[in-house]
Amino acid sequence: MPWLYSIWQTEGIRGYFCGMDAAILRTAMGSSVQLPTYNWTKNQLVGNAILPGDSVWTFLASSSVSGVCVVCSQR
Repeated sequence: MPWLYSIWQTEGIRGYFCGMDAAILRTAMGSSVQLPTYNWTKNQLVGNAILPGDSVWTFLASSSVSGVCVVCSQR
């Protein structure tokens, strides 16, 4: 892993954490959208008897809607 050594040589310990602040903010924004939209979508699908609560299709649909919402929130 020569790239680890190269970063250490040129930038020191700070080089390993470069860009971490932006990544943390992006992850926080994505999570703040992803979890509620997944939960809301799943509750709507199950509550309105569209899909059963333990179906793979329920999980897939909820995840898909959640993923689209995350992409929209970060663009």
